[in-house]
Amino acid sequence: MDNLKINLEPKLNILTGETGSGKSIIINALGMLMGERFEKKALYDPDKKCIVEAEIYLSSDVWESRFKAIDIDFFENSIFRREILPNGRSRSFINDTPVLSNQLREFRSELIDIHEQGHVQKVNEKQFQIALIDSYGNILNESSSFKREYELLQKNKKQLEELKLKFYTAKKEKDYIVFLYNELNDVELSIDNKTMEEDLSILEQAEEIKHNLQEFIYEIGEKENSIIQQLESNIQRISPLSDKIRFKTICGRLNSLLIEIKDIQRDLTIEESLIEMNAEKLNELEAQLSQINNLLNKHNLNNLDDLILLKEDLSKKINWQSHTKSEIELLEKSTAEQERLLIESAKGLSAKRQKSIIGLEKKINQLLVEVGIPYGKININSSSQNPPVLSKHGIDHIQILFSPDNGNKFLPLPKIASGGELSRIMLCFKVILSEKIRLPIIVMDEIDTGVSGEVAQKVGKVIHKLSSHNQVICITHLPQIACKGKTHFYVYKKSVSKSLKKSHIRQLNEKERLHELAVMLSGENPSSSAITNAQELLNT
Repeated sequence: MDNLKINLEPKLNILTGETGSGKSIIINALGMLMGERFEKKALYDPDKKCIVEAEIYLSSDVWESRFKAIDIDFFENSIFRREILPNGRSRSFINDTPVLSNQLREFRSELIDIHEQGHVQKVNEKQFQIALIDSYGNILNESSSFKREYELLQKNKKQLEELKLKFYTAKKEKDYIVFLYNELNDVELSIDNKTMEEDLSILEQAEEIKHNLQEFIYEIGEKENSIIQQLESNIQRISPLSDKIRFKTICGRLNSLLIEIKDIQRDLTIEESLIEMNAEKLNELEAQLSQINNLLNKHNLNNLDDLILLKEDLSKKINWQSHTKSEIELLEKSTAEQERLLIESAKGLSAKRQKSIIGLEKKINQLLVEVGIPYGKININSSSQNPPVLSKHGIDHIQILFSPDNGNKFLPLPKIASGGELSRIMLCFKVILSEKIRLPIIVMDEIDTGVSGEVAQKVGKVIHKLSSHNQVICITHLPQIACKGKTHFYVYKKSVSKSLKKSHIRQLNEKERLHELAVMLSGENPSSSAITNAQELLNT
């Protein structure tokens, strides 16, 4: 396969061709596009970049907000692309915006549903089972609302558990926190430690400082013929010069100097009187400063402001515990009430599901006849625990049971149904879903294995019914199914050399389609009767 392009129509698209022509490779490319793992050996030319690209119509109501949430430009016709590089690495894009492969995989279940022989996974998926029941019972909105309320409850429970964990962790540390707080609270932290160090230095040298200040005060102003007295006398002597312009400024400066010296004497006298030679106060200050320095070292802090902030933080932690205990009690009450109301809501939802199941079983069993399983019966068992256990789907535990023998013995569907039966039963489920909700693009890869004749015709009708609401891509070997398609593609291989064939695909016109159906009925070079039969199939 080198370069293929296919334009699929909105409803039923049929792919036919000989075994090995490459039909399944086209389907596998869709899976690879949506993030599935791939093997490099599957590449036609491992030395070249492989590109898989699809243009998919998306409803803005459903998808625009999803795209915005991951910062991708939204277009109703969006382009999905995956590039496989020669080194084995891959890159994925949506509308030319790079995305992770896991983001594509998250979208896959909502965009493409590959329905294969032996397809059992979804039968066991609770989400699929609930969607089947709720869509048939027209209670999808209630179910979605319940899911939102459940998720809110889980969010609140998580918040409560996190708060409890923080509270009990803090409670274990409470004694130590209180000890640290009291240790800080016992120390005077309002005075800067530099000021304290200065006060301590003064106290340590109090006698010497006091003596020097007294001597200075005495010399400057108290003794006979002191500096102040001499300055006053000399200023008085030259005061007559003050009315001379040349000396007026100088005389003013001398008077200011005298006033300043007297102020200095007065201030020093006050400071000298405040200096105490108090051994007790010295010891107290030394102890206080030592405490502060020890606390700074203990907490690896730089200054007193940091200690004050630490004290405030410890105080907040102590107060937080008493406040949080009340908050936990309130949250416990509110979540308990929220859970009680949700259980009541789940019981109501469960009752509606029971009613839905009755009609759903009847509808499925009617469809089983249409797909050639006339004696098969489906039984949907719904149960709940006592006391009820909540999940995002409610309280219901769903199990789909099947009896191939007119209801004589019911067993879990995947365990008792054959691959062909299971595939057709899943087809019935999807038909029911398609009548209620929009399904992803449905890809059917040879689900007709083991089916022929009248059963094949019935399966074809059901697939056609499914495509009335959805885009379906169906690979088939049966003309009874191929004739139901709105659009028919033929996949074939063409030799480009003795050792190499390449796959090609083309859309058939009415004449080519008639011929292909006749070939499927009778082989190469179909007879006129085969062509007539093919025409009859197209007319049915």
